[in-house]
Parts: sequence; structure tokens; C-alpha cells
Amino acid sequence: AAELAAPVVGPPARRSILWPAAAAILLVTSVALGVLHFGRADPVQPVMRYTVPAPEKSTAHTFAVSPDGRYLAIAATTDAKRHLWVRALDTLQPQLLPGTEEAAYPFWSPDSRYIGFFAQGKLKKIPVTGGPPQSLCDAPDGRSGAWNRDGVIVFAPTGNSALQRVAAAGGVPAAASKVEGGGFHRFPVFLPGGRHFLYHAT
Repeated sequence: AAELAAPVVGPPARRSILWPAAAAILLVTSVALGVLHFGRADPVQPVMRYTVPAPEKSTAHTFAVSPDGRYLAIAATTDAKRHLWVRALDTLQPQLLPGTEEAAYPFWSPDSRYIGFFAQGKLKKIPVTGGPPQSLCDAPDGRSGAWNRDGVIVFAPTGNSALQRVAAAGGVPAAASKVEGGGFHRFPVFLPGGRHFLYHAT
């Protein structure tokens, strides 16, 4: 009877030691994981350098990268004649676009299918695949343009004027900005929404 009434002391003592040990292991593991995760240095980002030469035996005048990042339009002078060239960035050779004599200040349609440019006193556009250029309106000395997804082109018709706007299908241009005090506006760039644009004012 005395043996049956004797208290059992072994297991509770072991249980009282196990809980603090488990908590200590959990704490050490959490700290180690935190150090590994938050102390990890950011990976070094590679620096990309890329050289795109002008067409052979030519001098580049102006250029523009297509919105989809696949093409480069270059206005370049060869043998005292300036033309528009287009180069797919996965190829090495640019292609001359016939009918683009005197081309300058190229810019792209938002879908990268057309190139707008200035030549022979006109604002023009041409398919990236080539073909006859289409004259959109007068631009006696065009100095840059931008084309939004609603089919509106904002452009500088001369080097000393306000900006104008015209439909991408062509038509009569209307004022897009107002110059005060004898300044001029150039280099419009549409913001992503396509309803506002930035420009350089002097």
C-alpha cells in the first residue's frame, strides 16, 4: 500500500525542463532565419551597355526608339542626303525607307506600326515596313512630334512657334499650346494616359 501511494516525480520534472528548452530552440531558430532573410544583401544589378552605330558611312541626325522596344528609327545623312532608316534591334543592319528624303525628327505611333517625321515642309508618316509616305499637314520646319493612342499628333511646325495638333490621318492643324513673349515650344511627349503631354518651353 505504501508503494502504491508514493508520488510519481519523474515525468513532471522532465516536462518542466522540456518546455523552456523547446522555447529556446524556437527563439534561436527564429533569430537565425531573420538574420538570413533580412541581412541578405540585395543582388548586384548588372550594368547594360549597348552601342548602336549609325548606318554605314552616315551621320545620325535624330533617332527614336519604338514604344515596343523592338525598333530604332534613325534620320541619317549619307552622301549629303538625309533619309529615314529603321533597324530592328534583333538585327545588325538598318534598312533605308525609300521616299523619306530630308527626313528629320522621327517619332512613333503608339502601336509601333508607323513612324512620323518631317520632310519637305510637311509632317508625314510611313509604315515601319516601308511603302509610300503620307503627308498629313504643313510643317515648314518641323522640330519634333508625339503621337497618342487616340490618333492625335502634337508637333512643333517650326523652330520658333507654339505646338499644334492634327489627326494621325491628316487634316487641318489646330493650336495645342500658346506662346507668350516671343518664346517657342518643342519636343512634346505624351504621358502614359495619352491625354496630357510634357514639352520644352523657351
